[in-house]
Amino acid sequence: MNQQEKQNPTTGKTLDRSLGLFSVIGISIGAMLGSGIFVLPGLAAAKTGHSVWLAYVIAGMCALPAAFSKSELATAMPTSGGTYIYIDRTFGPYAGTIAGMGLWISLLLKSAFALVGLGAYLSVFASLPLKPVALTALAAIVTLNVMGVKKVGRIQIFVVILALLSMGGLIAIGLPKVDWALFQNNTQFSHGTTGLLATAAFVFVSYAGVTKAAAVAEEVYKPESTLPLGIIFSLILVTVVYALVVLVMSGTIPMDEFVQTGRPVYDLANSIGGKTIGLAGALLGVITMTSMANAGILASSRFPFAMSRDALVPPQLSKVHARFGTPIVAVVATGILMAAAIIFLNVEKLAKLASAFVIMLFVIESVTVIVLRESSVQWYKPSYKSPLYPFTQVFGIVSGLALLAVMGLDALLGLASIIIPGVFLYFFYGRKKTKRKGELTKMSARTDLALAHETDDTEEIQPASVLVSLFGNERSPETIVEMGIALSKNNRVAVQDITEIQDSHMESQALRADPRQRSLERRFAAMAEDKKVTIDFHPVATHDSAKTVHTASDALKSDCLLLAWGGRATLGRFFRNPYVWLAAHVRCNLGFFKDAGVRYIRKILVFAEPGPHDVLVVATADHLAKLFNATITFVRFVQSDVSAPIFQSQTNYVDELRHLCQGKTKVRMLRGKSLYSAITEETQYHDLLVLGAPPDSGIKRLLLQNKEDTITEQAACSVLRLRTPKSKIHAEFRQSRESITNTTTSIRHWLIPECVQTNIKVRKKEELFTQIAKSFAAQLDGVTSQQIEKALWERENTQNTSVGRGLALPHATIDEVDGTKLAMFTTADPIDYHTATGDKLDIFIVTVGPSSERHRHLELLAGVAQMVLETDLIPELRTARDADQALAVIRSNLLKTGK
Repeated sequence: MNQQEKQNPTTGKTLDRSLGLFSVIGISIGAMLGSGIFVLPGLAAAKTGHSVWLAYVIAGMCALPAAFSKSELATAMPTSGGTYIYIDRTFGPYAGTIAGMGLWISLLLKSAFALVGLGAYLSVFASLPLKPVALTALAAIVTLNVMGVKKVGRIQIFVVILALLSMGGLIAIGLPKVDWALFQNNTQFSHGTTGLLATAAFVFVSYAGVTKAAAVAEEVYKPESTLPLGIIFSLILVTVVYALVVLVMSGTIPMDEFVQTGRPVYDLANSIGGKTIGLAGALLGVITMTSMANAGILASSRFPFAMSRDALVPPQLSKVHARFGTPIVAVVATGILMAAAIIFLNVEKLAKLASAFVIMLFVIESVTVIVLRESSVQWYKPSYKSPLYPFTQVFGIVSGLALLAVMGLDALLGLASIIIPGVFLYFFYGRKKTKRKGELTKMSARTDLALAHETDDTEEIQPASVLVSLFGNERSPETIVEMGIALSKNNRVAVQDITEIQDSHMESQALRADPRQRSLERRFAAMAEDKKVTIDFHPVATHDSAKTVHTASDALKSDCLLLAWGGRATLGRFFRNPYVWLAAHVRCNLGFFKDAGVRYIRKILVFAEPGPHDVLVVATADHLAKLFNATITFVRFVQSDVSAPIFQSQTNYVDELRHLCQGKTKVRMLRGKSLYSAITEETQYHDLLVLGAPPDSGIKRLLLQNKEDTITEQAACSVLRLRTPKSKIHAEFRQSRESITNTTTSIRHWLIPECVQTNIKVRKKEELFTQIAKSFAAQLDGVTSQQIEKALWERENTQNTSVGRGLALPHATIDEVDGTKLAMFTTADPIDYHTATGDKLDIFIVTVGPSSERHRHLELLAGVAQMVLETDLIPELRTARDADQALAVIRSNLLKTGK
């Protein structure tokens, strides 16, 4: 296929890539040069006086972030549809439908407004019926767009050159005639700063066309360089032209006349050049307003065309003309709607209301860039990147919201009138036709995965104890697969080489074997033969990588999912990428491996902390030590001025963990001021660092980089970070201990009867933890309820402690507590416990103890798990009306276990 053609994946027809840089500039400037300079200046001057030129500059500056952002998005997704495509792929088809319909409606209304605006300038020449003239011009423009974008582009270039030369002439003639004294008195800001900002919002619509060239990106030659250059150059040039022309207008036309005119360019030309120049200005207005409508039809018709390819509107709208290579049905449909608007609607009022929607979309485009950059989307590879990221986008978001705020009620009405049609279209048509998810949807709570075990994409994969998923960011694929082999318990490893695509239309093309996949398959086959193991290699193309990995790990019944650790982006803490979701919800153990290039593992460093993952960390390190014949060193860090009791409690905790290992171990107690520097320095003497996963949630995780990330980044050796799901928290402990004979005795001994409470009346998790903390504090010496509540939340932020069946097992680690204590609480009504599936809980078995009794804590929880699985403890606790009945239920079920 010719490199200047792009195939429509739905119809197989091609769109002609014939638009060059000058055509892109012509389309962008043509979409801007219209009512913004030929109609609005007088109306804007009434709102702010002679500072109206500054309002145009402010509006242009606020549009600049959107120009940068859309240029980046266009080079990553150079396909017809522009903003619709970007929002749809990022936020999903619901948001995409609203955006696509809104853009189509708002742009065609503005184009219709431009045709109606011809009347003010045509009236200079003759008295003609307004609507018939507008409809005739519309018919000619629609015909031109059907015949091909190349013809449109050439005409746009001619019109733009004519308009810019004419504007330049008016500026050159008018500047010497400006009364500069007008800009030095109080009339400069007739309505103050608020009026200036409100005017900037009012004229912002003048720049709405700056990014419209991106809507025809599929027809642009070399879009990766042509689009950003054309879009940004157009915005800067038009901002300068707007500001200078409006400055001349306000400095030469009397203000009382200026605020009343509907044809300011004609009035300017007439006042500084006489009748002949005035007539030329009127003719320029006719040509330019027609050009604006032309560019509007060209861009707006591509939105229904792109939506049709995504099954959000009927498929007929994606039909491409066999001869001209243009979306004929979409163009004609746009023309029909514009004609209806001209005939039946108050187009001017609706066009102004639609400007609020454009501002909102500009804000969303900046958000889109942030989301796609920070979510580790594999397919997002723009050839142009916005400068000064993310400050440019943040400025665009803040300035856009400020402009919406000063627009007031009209902005809300405009947004509602444009949004509602998209909402109806999606719920009554699009929702039934598409199952796609946007990238942001994939980052949110995936109840579709959390509640279902799917096997559609992995029918050919044979069971394997370890699944290694490759995304192309691995330092050495062989090294991470070797680690997967080491973790495997059945000498079988499944390897997915995942290629992430934008949508399902690209799947067949992406699945074609490429040189990298053939190379990986050959190398893994050699590795399997050398190590005498089975490696199942599967190239996978998917538009939902989180679902693919989650589904595969379920289908394989994997004990462990292994991924390469790719670091953490600056704003990634505010956006949960799909792999953060996997970390919190995958149903098997999860490992992130940082490959430092270490080939031989002889010394293993273990950094474990009290929490859900420490037993897995220890068991894995012990397994690897036996496999590699390596030594294990446990490391703990304490501050230089730590008290002796705290130091001893830390030592006792490490000793508890050492008892879980079958091989010999050593301990390194590090003193200092910085945990990071101490651990990092220690890693230089080891080959592999094994540690637990960072917390799932919490304010600190959002605002501060967690210590696990910092240690991983700074470590001099390879790093294996492990996370165990809630369902397997105690599995490694039970495997390391053949029996729990004394567990029930421990439960009787450590249960505090005064901390058994039933039917407590709380509505939120926060209220529950406060009640639990107060109950424990009343029975324990030397600790406050605030200490206990803080410790409960620290553990909860590491991993939600719900375990199913309406039960949670909260825990607080406090070294000042004298021994581990156990309590039980039930609530009068189930409460929201912030679980991934949204389940509500009503039974809470809580432990509080020092870190030095980690082993006892695990035994107690193992005993509770045994009772839950083997007795009717849960349903009987729900029927207990008071503490005495609850205690009786616990004692009777302890006897049922036979212990």
